[in-house]
Amino acid sequence: MTGKRKTNLIVSLALSLWIGIGEVATAGSTVYAGEQSGNLAVQEMRVTAEASGGAKLTEVPEAHDSAEPTEIPGGTELTEPTEVPEEQNPAEPTEMPGETEVPEESGTTEGTESVGKTEESEPTEETGSTEETEESEPTEEPAATEGTESVGETEESESTEETGTTESTGETEESEETESTEETEETEETEPTEVPEETEDAEHSAAHGIRGAGFGAAGTIPPNGSCTYTAESAEAAYFKVEVTQKGYFSVSATATTNADKCGSYMVVNGGLKPLTDSRSVEYNKMSGSGRIGVEPGTYYVVYTKTGSAKVTVQFQCRFTAADDWESEDNDSFQTADEILTNKQYNGNTLTGISENGGSQEDYFKFTLPKNGAVKIDFLHDIYKESGQYYTVSLYNGSYEAITAFSVTGGNAATHSAQTGLAAGTYYICIKGTALAGRENTEYRFQAEYTASGYFERENNDNVTTATEIAANKTYWGSLKSLEDVDFYKVTLAKAGYVCLKFGHAQLANVSENYYHVYLYGADGATVYSEFDSKGNSVEYSDTKIGLPAGTYYVKVVFKGNYDNGTYSVRMSYKESSSWEKESNDNVNLANKLSMDKWYHGALSSAEDQDYYKFSIDAAGCIKIGFRHANLADSKKNYYIYLYDKKCSQLAVFSSGGFDESLSFADYGLPKGTYYLRVCAADGKGKTTGYSNSEYQIKVTYTKVSGWETEANNDFATADKLKLGTPVKGTTTKKDTDMYKFTLSGKTWVNISFAHADTGSTDKQWHVRLYDSRGNTVYNDARNKNVNAYMYVQGTGGYDTLCAGTGLRLAAGTYYVKVSDWVGCSDTPYKLTVSKVNVKAPTGVSAKSAAYNKVKLTWKAVSGADQYLIYRSSSKNGAYQKIAAVTGDKTSYTSGGLTSGKTYYYKLKAVGMKSEQVTSDYSKKMSAKPVPEKATVTLKAGKKQAAVSWKKVAGASGYEVFYCTKKDGSYKKVKTVTKGGTVKYTHKKLKSGRTYYYKVRAYRTVNGKKVYGSYSSVKSVKVK
Repeated sequence: MTGKRKTNLIVSLALSLWIGIGEVATAGSTVYAGEQSGNLAVQEMRVTAEASGGAKLTEVPEAHDSAEPTEIPGGTELTEPTEVPEEQNPAEPTEMPGETEVPEESGTTEGTESVGKTEESEPTEETGSTEETEESEPTEEPAATEGTESVGETEESESTEETGTTESTGETEESEETESTEETEETEETEPTEVPEETEDAEHSAAHGIRGAGFGAAGTIPPNGSCTYTAESAEAAYFKVEVTQKGYFSVSATATTNADKCGSYMVVNGGLKPLTDSRSVEYNKMSGSGRIGVEPGTYYVVYTKTGSAKVTVQFQCRFTAADDWESEDNDSFQTADEILTNKQYNGNTLTGISENGGSQEDYFKFTLPKNGAVKIDFLHDIYKESGQYYTVSLYNGSYEAITAFSVTGGNAATHSAQTGLAAGTYYICIKGTALAGRENTEYRFQAEYTASGYFERENNDNVTTATEIAANKTYWGSLKSLEDVDFYKVTLAKAGYVCLKFGHAQLANVSENYYHVYLYGADGATVYSEFDSKGNSVEYSDTKIGLPAGTYYVKVVFKGNYDNGTYSVRMSYKESSSWEKESNDNVNLANKLSMDKWYHGALSSAEDQDYYKFSIDAAGCIKIGFRHANLADSKKNYYIYLYDKKCSQLAVFSSGGFDESLSFADYGLPKGTYYLRVCAADGKGKTTGYSNSEYQIKVTYTKVSGWETEANNDFATADKLKLGTPVKGTTTKKDTDMYKFTLSGKTWVNISFAHADTGSTDKQWHVRLYDSRGNTVYNDARNKNVNAYMYVQGTGGYDTLCAGTGLRLAAGTYYVKVSDWVGCSDTPYKLTVSKVNVKAPTGVSAKSAAYNKVKLTWKAVSGADQYLIYRSSSKNGAYQKIAAVTGDKTSYTSGGLTSGKTYYYKLKAVGMKSEQVTSDYSKKMSAKPVPEKATVTLKAGKKQAAVSWKKVAGASGYEVFYCTKKDGSYKKVKTVTKGGTVKYTHKKLKSGRTYYYKVRAYRTVNGKKVYGSYSSVKSVKVK
């Protein structure tokens, strides 16, 4: 429809309405307050209407609908039809959706009632049209009545399709004896409905022949019937439809006169408010209003003729009683239809009937007795256009919008997200678009309600309106749009730890992010935790988070993709006094630690950091314990930083992803307050990976002397040393330990450095000696590279800065600097500065202990704390230190040697009593490793002896010797060439004689045999 044509129809409609308004107002009826028109125009229309004498209205009984209507757009089977018994409706009418049973005489009865009203308000006898009508009415014949058919349908089985129409054919005219008037002849070309003479009388025709009368004198269209109306000039005609039950009806109109301009009509309610827009009436083409939901009452059809030609129009009305249809007009919150939840309702939206010509809105009101969730299911036929047809909105009792969704023509079913609501009153608004109006579409919907105390309650879009939940219970919710936000509020009565669990069904884009979940503090701004939930994360469990008693909030939003499905959220909680309490992200919020107690914590993100605070009341040493599950990922690391009360870093420790339980080295500290920081970032702030798994941390404190006192990192803070008294310390990454001592005169000193064996020569400390001015001290002024410093290897466990008799120093103050050179962090050491004075070990011997071992023994040295072992492959060659053993041992086995090769050894004694001393070297001793002595067993046989022995480690073979005398000359009787063969039978011996045997093992080295010692001699008497 063009804009100009639509405007003309609206103006015509408005003027027509004003004619009725004037008459209804006179009669005391309620008048719809539309826009005012000029009084002159209104008077002109009234005069024109009263002067028109050719307008005629003839009611056509329901049994004789003969004009075949055009299909009504938007017909949809929404409800089960009500069958119309054949005996009550012998003349099959045009079928409308879901029509109810209508008694045969109902049209006549309503017409009779209307007659009285018409005669009182506006008599029509003066026109003489009644007599003319009687002449044109044919005599009804049964065959003609039965010949009227509803196309393609059976009356008893189907009565709901709007597409069914009544056929009007020439056969009816042939079977009826008709005497036509001029009016009848003029309309034969369009095959008007022929009214049987016996059902029409003068009063009936006069009552319906309304000549431009207003609403107060409107004619009647039966709720399930039809009528015709003839107008010769432009005028407005009014027809009322009396409805006694709740349901829906539709009105259709067809011009049976072939004219270019036939006019238009619309439907209004008893308050004279339009229920449809203006519908054009065209020749031989049915124009349907669409099904209109109504309450019992009076409704009007307003027809306005256009053009000068006389026009005959046939109106049809079909009504169906139903309690599941909307009731117009329900276009505001105040006039909303009350509906039940979990029940389907029907409706129809039309455009162009609101005050601004926009889309119609249908409002529905429902009440929830308890908290629960509501999902709106919206259904309609699939339309040829795929654009937006409807907007469906949900409001609360204060008319505040909760959610809305759009409905397109290509989707037959659209569902809102399941929306959690508190008990109370709510509204649904269904708004049709221009597309919906053009199609005259119908819809079906229901508010699907599930009572539940465990669903979010909208609107919960901020902390003020957050849905209150209890810990350790599962709740459900949904996000209604990409911009929706859901807040939940939970209160913890006591400190403990929580774990936020989030779940949803597997979604289409499984690897994409759908939800983002936050855990906030009581201020609604501090974020304790946040995580994404992907489409395939059907259940996600966040890290455990320690929290103090208080109120917290969970926020759920969309991230990336949208889904209107339901999600679940659960705040698991357990009371505990040994968990960290967030937010402990800086020293001012640090959690206080008690000594010797494990505390639990977790990092919620790569940026999270946990601070702890502890104090010691006297100097001593601490040990930091740290443990976590095996993360099976070398890139996931924890870093533990130690700070003093001024937040100066004292040390840093690390725990790798494969570590499970670590106990970091003892660390000396003076009295004071300290802080620990646990995070995933190294000293440069770089994070290679992090884990949100639970960790545990503990600080153990021991009050003890003889330890360094951090921070002794420079000359000014150096710890004081006493000669001969060791001090213990630990270096960490980038840590430096400084010590100072003072000599009253020239003194020969030795600086010793002891440590646990790290198992790797690659790990080294760097030890350097300085004078009081900070200059490096050298042993020989002519060669400044001698004894300037030393690298202490991780193996061996002991070394000295000064070789031989020590280092001669002048009187003054000196400094020793110890630093981690390569990978010796966290390994304790013991540093001693002492005068040189000790005796060398004596009684040293070296003997073979196996084919690849030499055992050294010596006499104990009084006061010795340690012995250093040196070895060389030649007597006067270069000796290398191979071991350091404690002072309570007087033997050492040197392994990994070559059989038959001679090795040379010497020792040093290290004393730690009143003064630190290192002795001169002992005498040199040598030995070569050979196979061990075999152990022999003999067994007598008949004229033979069975010789066996224990396998000797490393042996390549064995040689067996025998003799008839113990001290006689032994002969080799057998050479065994396999080290695994340990027996030999000596045969052809003399019975009763005694034989003596001995065995030695050998090892082949470079083609030569290296023999071990002979076994002890064994004897056997042969049988």
